[in-house]
Amino acid sequence: MSIKKDDKTGLYTLQFYYRDHNGKRHHPKKTGFKRKKDAEAYHRDFMARVAGSSGLTFKAVTALYLKDVKARVKPTTYANKKTIIKNHLLPHFSDVLIDDITPAMIRDFQTDYMLNSGLKGTTLHLIGIQLNAIFNFAVKFYGLEKNPGTLAGSMGTQKAGRMDFYTPEEFNKVLSCVDDPTDKTLIYFLFWSGCRIGEALALTWNDFDLEENSVSITKNYQMIEGREYISTPKTPKSKRIILLPQFVIDRIKEYKGKLYGYQPDQRLFKRYKEIVAYRFHKAADLAGVRRIRLHDLRHSHASMLINLGASPLLVAARLGHDSAETTLKIYSHLFPDEQEKIRGLLENFCEKIEKSKNI
Repeated sequence: MSIKKDDKTGLYTLQFYYRDHNGKRHHPKKTGFKRKKDAEAYHRDFMARVAGSSGLTFKAVTALYLKDVKARVKPTTYANKKTIIKNHLLPHFSDVLIDDITPAMIRDFQTDYMLNSGLKGTTLHLIGIQLNAIFNFAVKFYGLEKNPGTLAGSMGTQKAGRMDFYTPEEFNKVLSCVDDPTDKTLIYFLFWSGCRIGEALALTWNDFDLEENSVSITKNYQMIEGREYISTPKTPKSKRIILLPQFVIDRIKEYKGKLYGYQPDQRLFKRYKEIVAYRFHKAADLAGVRRIRLHDLRHSHASMLINLGASPLLVAARLGHDSAETTLKIYSHLFPDEQEKIRGLLENFCEKIEKSKNI
């Protein structure tokens, strides 16, 4: 291995050789390193990929995995992955060689977590998915022969239990116990728009169209490790325009008019999700109404639309779901039995035909 510094540019060039799996000799050259240790780190990573996973611990592989995905996913997704790995996977597998992890070890980990962690089934499922993603990464890039998680099977459940939601009457009781005007307007908007909390926190006044009484959902706000991020919404279909009732527009206009020194391109609701959730739960306690999550205000909106007779297609478009099928998977228990509806239509049709015969 050779590392040389260019006196003119101050950058380092790395040159080395290796043999591939067929024994063929290669002489790669890589330039542009600002520091010598960056070139050395690149060489170590490269040779680890060529040599396979032998000698790499689970911790070492996860570090390589996180470095790889950081450039390919949203900051929020990366933060979630990093948290799962740090809190749930490294404490169990950190110093174990990746090649030595067996299906039985993973099965023991799953059993322990299902019995003792106290986590929800959906959370357990996400932890299992993340563990498998790391093994698949090692199989693809670091010579791990096979994914031991495949034989171990999954844990938890992919589908969450039934969501909770407020009726308009319950919502109004809770809202009356919210004092802060920003919290109150934000919670009001979430209930009557069906927006995700991150979508609402990213809104500016420029996103509202007063002529059309609508709001454009094009951004998502997140706070990650003390830093604020404005990114694209959850999915492409999440970018949408929502038509709002006049009374919601009036409420937003009234709130905006009381903001001192506000600029139209600034965030309208300068709040953190956790603070709003805390005050929302506190208001529910004061109102004597059961607590629900902020996200359940979105479910409350969907429930209200369904009770008003909105079709799955309309609900999907308003909520920003990828398809009406997604909406039906989440809210199927709220929609009336379509088979009963069809039978009723056919019976009414036949009755009209019979009546026409007797005329």
